[in-house]
Formats: sequence, structure tokens, C-alpha cells
Amino acid sequence: MAAHTIMVIYPNLLFFVVINYESDDNCYSFFAYYSAILLLYFF
Repeated sequence: MAAHTIMVIYPNLLFFVVINYESDDNCYSFFAYYSAILLLYFF
């Protein structure tokens, strides 16, 4: 289940990082956002 979650979340993370690559501030915001989602999925 964890592996499946990673396969679903990881492409989305890359997608948002690519979109926000030009502005570093947004990048950090999305990293924090997806870290919280990962915690929700694993716990």
C-alpha cells in the first residue's frame, strides 16, 4: 500500500515542482504541502 501511495504522490510532487520551478518560494510551499499529505497517507 505504501508503494502504491508513493507511485501516486511522487508524480504529482514532480508536476508541481516543475510548474513552480521559476519561483522558489512556491516550491517550498508545495514541498511542505506534500510532506503533510505523505504523513497523512502513511499514518
